[in-house]
Amino acid sequence: MNALTVKDPADLLSFIGHTLGFWPQESLVCITLDKDKVGATLRIDLPQ
Repeated sequence: MNALTVKDPADLLSFIGHTLGFWPQESLVCITLDKDKVGATLRIDLPQ
């Protein structure tokens, strides 16, 4: 598995679509980070 380097907020934002496999719309996305590893990834649909 190739390592992914996150150096700034823009890198982290581009990582969201890669992790979920799509770009969420009208959703809240939470990703936990611990040192050099990604933890839990959660997507919640927002009410309309």
